[in-house]
Order: sequence, then structure tokens, then C-alpha cells
Amino acid sequence: MKKYLSVFLIGASAVLGLNAGDFEQHLVFHFNFENAAGKREIKDMTGKFRCISKNNNFVVQRGALRTARVARIYIPSENLPDISEKLTVSAWILKRSTPDVTPILMKGEYPEPIEFLFSVGWRYPVFCYKNRPKQNSWKGVYYRGDFGTRIYYGEKDFLVAKDNLIESSGYWKNVTATFDRGEVKIYVDGSLTAKTKSPQQEKLKKNNMPIYVGAERLANEDLNFKTSDMLINDIRLYNEVLPPEAVKKLFEDDSKNYDLTCLIPQGETHLNALAPCRDYPFDPDYDPEFKRKLRITVEYEKKLKAGKIKHEKINSAKVINKEGEPELSINGVAQFPMQILPAFFTHADGKTYWDL
Repeated sequence: MKKYLSVFLIGASAVLGLNAGDFEQHLVFHFNFENAAGKREIKDMTGKFRCISKNNNFVVQRGALRTARVARIYIPSENLPDISEKLTVSAWILKRSTPDVTPILMKGEYPEPIEFLFSVGWRYPVFCYKNRPKQNSWKGVYYRGDFGTRIYYGEKDFLVAKDNLIESSGYWKNVTATFDRGEVKIYVDGSLTAKTKSPQQEKLKKNNMPIYVGAERLANEDLNFKTSDMLINDIRLYNEVLPPEAVKKLFEDDSKNYDLTCLIPQGETHLNALAPCRDYPFDPDYDPEFKRKLRITVEYEKKLKAGKIKHEKINSAKVINKEGEPELSINGVAQFPMQILPAFFTHADGKTYWDL
């Protein structure tokens, strides 16, 4: 009996040793963006992996990477080890708006193959994958719906702790997901939130695509399918399943570096926890602040000064019926009228703004 007991204790101590911090030997990469401002490429803390911003320099706020509309940020995957059977992904995020869908990491492009999608839909964190050709539905922990309260977990049994969801933007949250041959567990702030286990063992379908940060991608498209509007930092990938004790310790160690109180600016709400970010232009002419003239305007003004603009005299203007639809006709030519109605509103800062 003593012999069997000693064997059990040795095995248990080995597991406890891993829980206590030995899991770092399984770390694949760890990206912290505190010093990334003004750069388009940085290396992770192991020195083996790169993160690249295609559209512009990394935008850093509160010591973290800011993602926003059309940002193209990715981690090349050529040095990745085999993560098809076991992995752990983890990141700290602060969402700009509560109802939004917030991709964290995606390896793959729609329609397939999708090695994995790590995301938050409204309040629901997910980790899901597609590992079969022409697979229409997700495997793993996934959500349905597209915005706010229309989003829900695909299966009610996914949810373990309803009090541990991401209820509001404006708070730093640590989200961690583990995959173990078809068993998925998701943790928020070190505590288990959702889980599922496939009837048989599963493997992720490997692809050679990069890991996209803060975006979901469509094949053969320049623009993102969905882009996160958030802060993200301390992105980690492990080629092993971290046990619950290790996930908890990871959260506790990192939390010392984050302000876990509500960071929504005074006068704002959970719908606007971060100021807009327009620093990732896809089009070189993108100028949301109207600081320069469009090229078409410059060309128009040249012709205007040269007296080459001819104004056509309007002989007739009327609304005609064409195939049952009203249509504006000027001098017998169909036109596409536009009506602009300025809307004025008072912001929380006390200033009056206008929008269209």
C-alpha cells in the first residue's frame, strides 16, 4: 500500500509543479505592445516571432495595441510548432463598445480553412474551428447572431458561469482558451466560463496562413470581414493545455500590470468606452478629418480657374415613372438626386457637433 501511495504522490507533485509555473516551457510566443508605437513590426518576447502592421504604424494606447477599423495586423506562422492537438491562447482586451463582435485571433480565412477563431461576441467569449472540407457549422464553443442582444451561445450547455461573462466594455479582461483534442475550455479573468467536449477526438486543420490579430478575414479580400475596436496586449500562445491553476496564476501575475477598475471616461457610456481611432487607413486618400483636398477636387478647381467648366441650361426637370418607380429626369437624362440633412447634437463635453 505504501508503494502505491508513494507513486501517486510523485505523480501528483509533478502535476502540481506544472501548475506552479513550469508551463512557461510550453510558451510559443508572447507579444507585449508597450514599446510598439511608431513601428510596423515588432518581435515577441521570445525573439522568434514577429507581429506586423500592414496599413500603418502600431497605435499604442495605455501601453497596449489599439485595433480599429481596417487595421491589418498579423503574426506570420512559418515558425509555429504543431498545435493541432493541444494549445492555449490568452490575451488581455479592453473593448470600446459592449455590443460589438470582437475578434482576438484568427488563423485562417473564410470560407475555409479555419484553424481556429478566438473571439468575443457581445458578452460571450468563444474558441471555435472548422477542420473538415465545406464544413458549414462551427465546432468548439461558438456564438450565433451578429450584434448585441441578438448574440448567444450556440449551445446552452456551453455556459458554465453566467456571472463570469464580459458584461461591459471599459474593463480590462483576460480571456484564455484551451483546446485538447476536441475539448475546449474558456476562462475569463482566470475562472472557467464555458466549455464543451466533442464526442470523438478532434485535431485542428493546419494551414499556412498567418494569425490575424483583432480581425476576421475573407479570402481574396483586402478589407477585413470584421475588425475589433479595442485595446489588446500580452497575447500568448502555448503548445500545451494549461491546467486551471496555471490559467489562474497567469491572470493573477498579469493583473498587477493592469488597472481593473472601470475606465469609461466621465460622461461616456459602455457604448463609447474608447475614443474613435482612425489611424489605420486602407486608402491613401483616407482623410476622415478633412485635412486635405481630394485629388478630384484639385482637378475640378484647375478646370474652374481655366474657365473650362460649362454649366448646362436646364430646360426640363421632372419626375417620371419608370417600371413602376419614380425617377428624376433632367433634360431627358436620368439623374440620381441626393438629399443631405445636417443633424446637430450636444456631446457630453458640452460642445455642439453636426453629422449627416
